[in-house]
Amino acid sequence: MAKNWGILLAGHSFQAPFDLKTVYEALFQGAAHGAEDPQVLAKIQLEQDRRQSIVHMLHSLACRPERPLLVLLDNLESIQRLDTLEVTPEGQDSWWLVRQVRQLPALTRVLLTGRYTMHGLPKAVQHCPVPDAPLGDVLLRMNRLDWSHEFSVEPKRWVYQVLGGNHRAIEWMASLLKGENWGLALY
Repeated sequence: MAKNWGILLAGHSFQAPFDLKTVYEALFQGAAHGAEDPQVLAKIQLEQDRRQSIVHMLHSLACRPERPLLVLLDNLESIQRLDTLEVTPEGQDSWWLVRQVRQLPALTRVLLTGRYTMHGLPKAVQHCPVPDAPLGDVLLRMNRLDWSHEFSVEPKRWVYQVLGGNHRAIEWMASLLKGENWGLALY
């Protein structure tokens, strides 16, 4: 029998790098509003180790067959070194959370997003590369951006060829052309 993942789904999403205090607060709020067993909540509140509290809450939320759990961990590239794709020393708390979420019961659905492959994930993790967006989608996005001056289709096609279908890179370029400061020195 197929599960109804539409209305019954309880979900949490976090953007890396993950602040464990923020993760704790969001999970606790989800557990408290999910009619969680008061004894479990009391145990979680008494736990001195924040990591252990997070583990208890994740497992408690994941073990509700009437409300399957979805956990989205986004922006994982922010905890990786670009030259090696290994997790940075500052990203160790985030990497710990990724590993904990991956150990949740099978009913839990986990979506990990990042620009690069994460070394050290189990082989069961299915990698789904997303190619650049097609030119038509990018042109629609460009038409909604606030450019400093009007561009015809040909210059936009050139931007697409240079930056690919990366919407963030195109937004960044539009902001540079408008003169917005993204904290970068341009030479």
